[in-house]
Amino acid sequence: MHRSPVYDQPLIQFVSNASIALLALLLFACVETGTPPPRVAVDAGGPYRAPLIEPEVRFNARVLRDPGNAIASFHWDFGVNGEGAEGNPVTYRYQVDDDETDDQAGEGRTYVVMVVARDGGGRFLARAHTTVELFPGSAGSGTADVILE
Repeated sequence: MHRSPVYDQPLIQFVSNASIALLALLLFACVETGTPPPRVAVDAGGPYRAPLIEPEVRFNARVLRDPGNAIASFHWDFGVNGEGAEGNPVTYRYQVDDDETDDQAGEGRTYVVMVVARDGGGRFLARAHTTVELFPGSAGSGTADVILE
């Protein structure tokens, strides 16, 4: 019967402990560290309305819940070919063809707008949606203000 020399047992123990430590280190490195983002809620405002002849809208999100003031930025998507802007509030002028503004009896347009709130590290915190209606007529037509918040 062959027995291992005594000096091999500490070496085996060392390799075993090092393997466990390395495995634990690798597992830890694969797990995202840090605290989860706080539960935040925002409201995109609206629905917004503007006449076709003056299609400029001022968007203003409201913070409904933000424990610890985590929100650092807002990004708006205006619902038109990926156009957007950073900030809050923001103003956007929708592009309308001249023939649409001349045709006061024509149909309006409706866009879905989204605002995303992020923390200082760029992590997503919350999003909200609203609509913009561009209606035929002028601001003085009595149907709505030019810009609503």
